[in-house]
Amino acid sequence: MTEKIVAVDLGGTRFRIAVCEADGHILKQTAHETRARERAEAVFARIVAAIRDFAGTEKISGIGLGAPGPLDAWRGIILQAPNIPGIDGFPIKARLEAELGVPTFIGNDANLAALGEHHLGAGRGFAHMIYVTISTGIGGGLIVDNKLLLGARGFAGEVGHQTLDAFGPLCNCGNVGCFEALASGPAIARMALDEIRKGRESNVLDLVNRDHTKVTAAIVAQAARGGDKLAKRTFERAGFYIG
Repeated sequence: MTEKIVAVDLGGTRFRIAVCEADGHILKQTAHETRARERAEAVFARIVAAIRDFAGTEKISGIGLGAPGPLDAWRGIILQAPNIPGIDGFPIKARLEAELGVPTFIGNDANLAALGEHHLGAGRGFAHMIYVTISTGIGGGLIVDNKLLLGARGFAGEVGHQTLDAFGPLCNCGNVGCFEALASGPAIARMALDEIRKGRESNVLDLVNRDHTKVTAAIVAQAARGGDKLAKRTFERAGFYIG
């Protein structure tokens, strides 16, 4: 039986698991809700159970995990992940190896995505590139001279937490006016709701039966595609910061 590798992408909203061959070919993949508000131990237990269930009888030679936020890739510790409460300082490499018995390697999710694009995707053939991921959070990865730029402590390329507006909204990281606080998925939903609360006309709430808690960036996008002017302005504003 050919040995396989398990890849895990841990996000604030959902985590994804893929079983791959050594050349990066994906054999199968699945996704689960992170349920981050249940905190780190519950999230970790869900990841372990999902890997065991999805890998099944496959011979797994190793696990690669991409995690959000600043982390220590050498020791395998998540240092800070604002979108997953209680996971700061979590030794996820050691815990996964103890639970599953296979070598585990971790890296910043955006850094690993940058490597993936450089080796197998849109970045092939380019010696220098920047990768930006925009989802629940915003991250980045830098390729310089065909190598991933990590910096002295592995924090290089954290584009999501640079201040773009010194008087902007509070970010989950504790900073003010971060790129992530101005253009991520939750930021788009928040900006739309802020305008609606000010009395601006929009049909965004009509799409969720007037339930403010169900407004997401996807709902705002749906409204924008339907011609909603407030939703369009919200995306234009996020696009300004992304640009």
